[in-house]
Amino acid sequence: MYLKLQRLVRSIFITILLIWSIETKESNDSDLSECCSLASESQLFNCLQRASVQRKTSQLPSERIIVATFISGNILSYANHYLFNNLYYFQKYEPEVEFLILSEETGDDYSPSDRRWNKIYSIYHGLDTWGKDFEYIVYLDADILLLPPLNPFKPFNIRTIIQDVHQRSPESLLLMSEDLLDYGNSGILIVKNHPWNRQFFHRWISLRDSPNTYCDQHVLSKLSLELVQNQTLHHLVLLPVPVINSKFPAIETYNESYENQLLIHFLGEYNEVRVAIGQAASGKVCKVMKELHYKQILINDDGSSTIIDGVSLSRITRKELIPTKNKSMRQLISSRLETFELSFDRNTTNYAFEAFDSIQHFCNFQKSTNKSVTSFSTQQRSTSHHYPVIKSKELCQDFLLKLSQSLGNSLHYQYIQLEKKISSAQTSTVAIFQQMQVLFQFYNLKASLTAFNMTLQDEKNSELLLREELEMIQDIGQQLIYRTKGFSSFFQKQVEVATTLFILQQRSKLLSELSNHYKSRYYDSTEQMKNTQRPFLSIIKHEEKLMSDLYSLINLIEEKNKAEVKLVDIPDKEQLLQEYIIKYVQSSLRFANLFYSLQQSQEAHEWCIIALNNIDILISSYRGEERIIVNLRREVYFVCSKVHRFTDTEKAKEYETKALGLRYHAGDLGHYFPINFS
Repeated sequence: MYLKLQRLVRSIFITILLIWSIETKESNDSDLSECCSLASESQLFNCLQRASVQRKTSQLPSERIIVATFISGNILSYANHYLFNNLYYFQKYEPEVEFLILSEETGDDYSPSDRRWNKIYSIYHGLDTWGKDFEYIVYLDADILLLPPLNPFKPFNIRTIIQDVHQRSPESLLLMSEDLLDYGNSGILIVKNHPWNRQFFHRWISLRDSPNTYCDQHVLSKLSLELVQNQTLHHLVLLPVPVINSKFPAIETYNESYENQLLIHFLGEYNEVRVAIGQAASGKVCKVMKELHYKQILINDDGSSTIIDGVSLSRITRKELIPTKNKSMRQLISSRLETFELSFDRNTTNYAFEAFDSIQHFCNFQKSTNKSVTSFSTQQRSTSHHYPVIKSKELCQDFLLKLSQSLGNSLHYQYIQLEKKISSAQTSTVAIFQQMQVLFQFYNLKASLTAFNMTLQDEKNSELLLREELEMIQDIGQQLIYRTKGFSSFFQKQVEVATTLFILQQRSKLLSELSNHYKSRYYDSTEQMKNTQRPFLSIIKHEEKLMSDLYSLINLIEEKNKAEVKLVDIPDKEQLLQEYIIKYVQSSLRFANLFYSLQQSQEAHEWCIIALNNIDILISSYRGEERIIVNLRREVYFVCSKVHRFTDTEKAKEYETKALGLRYHAGDLGHYFPINFS
């Protein structure tokens, strides 16, 4: 009886507290809820800015945190909705955290040409200005969606992450996520207000234009080496995915049931997909705010009570994300196909490539979200998923067919234009050659489309597509040479060089795609080699053709560089040369892996040496992204270590040591993480 009376008194007391909390809650929500009815991007942004300013907090002196996001006018269509969601998140789940919206108007557009750098400049200046009274500055990219905690009794948020990291790594000053390619991902940065960070961000900015770097993360990879040399790397803590970031591609790898996950980062997504997902997220927020705000009192078995939200924002699920992305991608592809079909201006090739790029993305997304299917060679579908099953093969093939038909019409049109110019006595050879280049661009896309289509087919159809495309490419080259025979020998030589280059480029593209496809399907592991009846002589034959074409391409470009007679100019010839040497190295590695799996060690060793020699030549003159060449060099060392494993253990250890020594560049630091949330 006494216990029942005690529970009743406690419930009455808690109810009184709840009435007060409801009123406070409704007052806090009112500013943000006013934004729900606004359709204009600028009005919505202004409303969110007001809501952000009005939610000033009175934090305790220790661990004062301010979160900042930069939003430019050209991304308001999606950024508004992520901002809406994130403001609600802090209002509900971390109300003691300040939130600041940075924009062109606040003077934080330090790098309009590459806005990825804005965060680095803003943090550097913010440490002594708007963030000077805070212990931590947290920066979020505009395409980040914060997630409400799964377990209300075990909060997982920015504050708990900081506390957990500091407890395990007391000298940590800068937290970020690991990255697939670079040392770290700068999508979210948790920065302690400390002199070391002022120096670090100043140095980061000063290295902006260093060689072989094209964004802030490339520079970070270089900067990490300095930290190793200075023995200060322990101040920079990398957290594993998905604690404060997403593994690319974000939607495919998202697991809503994982508790220790703060956010989803939609890196690499089309803006149209970001908009659709953002609208869905902000719509959920508005729906929650319209509901009656009440609390529930749970009486536990031991007589204690627990207060939980009656209405709370649930996590976005894969069941919501996947159909949303599918719908927006279908709309985007249809729009791009229509634009391409109706265009006959100088931007036609750009429209075509944009349509193809979105179709590739869509088809790969279908493959990755239907795990039971590794390619589209079968219509069998898993029924274990909780989201609507998409007929992946039919949709992808339909889009590819529509693009192929439009491409065929454009090729016919461009060929007629070329015929007219060749037949006209008033047309200059320069104009004819320019029209040939346009035609080559379209055939380049057609070869890319065929190469991608091969990866969606079974083996027999892949071979058939390859054979038909190779015959077509050879025929086109011969026709062009034949049609221009009446012109001067100088022009004829130009046509021959350009056509030879075109034929070799397209053939190498197709053969390279098929080789990679076979590699992933048949001989990535010894077990696959044992369990398949694939005729490997056929694979070797394709790889040999590819090597021959690459070798011819490299020689053609090098001869063109040395030629005394001015022939047709090869655009970006240095970049092309490096691209073909990279493909040559990759082909050598496939040969090494293949012969190793076939237990033909001598051949595997020889191809390993070829790969090593060519990668060394490439490094001395490489002008592209450093992470690409470093990753390739590391792969060469790993493969060479593997093929020497049973014949020369010392050599194998030497190569493995060299490969591991490149991990700081590549960002592959899994075993160095001082923090491991589980």
